[in-house]
Amino acid sequence: MVFGLRRDRCLGITGMTRNEFYYQEKGVKPGKRPSSTTRWRDPRTLNEYLVPNEEVVKKVVDIKLNPDQPKWYRLITATLQLLGYYINHKKLFRMRKEHLLLEDSRKRKGREFVTFRRDSGNGYQVRLDL
Repeated sequence: MVFGLRRDRCLGITGMTRNEFYYQEKGVKPGKRPSSTTRWRDPRTLNEYLVPNEEVVKKVVDIKLNPDQPKWYRLITATLQLLGYYINHKKLFRMRKEHLLLEDSRKRKGREFVTFRRDSGNGYQVRLDL
């Protein structure tokens, strides 16, 4: 003999879904761990080396201090790639975020909405009796 409420009734009372009820957390974050090194090819000898990320951050600071160089992380990524670093924009964004080197996001201007509508007089009429 079974006593108590059924599962769906209990979940309805508590406001939980079945997915939440059966979910078991694994305790670790999914995905690959961030690396502490970056590959770099020396342009003169064409040999590849593993460079610590701190050296890449110093290079980013040098690029940012130069007024002729770009400030946005995608353009800095392209600059680093031209210098021989094997790095993508996602890794560079993460590194800049960790070292508080991100630029402020650009503020977009607000849109101007129509406040008073005028009839253009083009002959079209709107049917309201649908």
